[in-house]
Order: sequence, then C-alpha cells, then structure tokens
Amino acid sequence: MHTVALRTKEVAVRLALGATQRSIVRAIAGEGIVIALVASALGLGISVLSTRYVGPMLFETSPRDPLVLLGAPLLLAGIAISASIIPALRAASMDPTVGLRTE
Repeated sequence: MHTVALRTKEVAVRLALGATQRSIVRAIAGEGIVIALVASALGLGISVLSTRYVGPMLFETSPRDPLVLLGAPLLLAGIAISASIIPALRAASMDPTVGLRTE
C-alpha cells in the first residue's frame, strides 16, 4: 500500500513512543477498510439502480440475482480489506530505528 510507504516515519515515531502494534494496524488498515466498504455499498446501489438497463443484455440470468449482487461486492471488499491489512501488519512489525532512518 502506497500510503504505508508514505507514513513510514509516522509509524516509526508512534512505535518509538509506545504505540501498540494493534493500534498501528487499526489506524492504517482502518482507512482502507472504510474505503472498501463505502465503495462496495455504492457499487451495490448503482448496480441495483441500473438493472432495468442491463437486464436485456444478460443471458440466462436475472439482473437482480442475489448471488451476483451480493457475491461480487463481498469478494471485492474482501480482496481490498486483505490488501489493506497485509501492509499494515508489515508496518506494525517494523523496527522504529530503521523506520526513522529511511527517507
């Protein structure tokens, strides 16, 4: 995650001052999780509103198929959440002295 690389010194300072790894992970991954959930909700709403226009183009499926309408946003949100948590865990486990020396 690009924001973790930009916030290396901030994370190092927080760790040096006594922040727990859990609070670092919560702060960094929380942003990505909120973005993923908001984007999934918006996408689900837009897809429900556009079923009238997309319906004639679909073959052997309904435009309001619950498996597709809920499965796709859940899958994409899960991928986005894991893409947020992995760099956050890596940042929380770094050595603060190494993080403060990076540029």
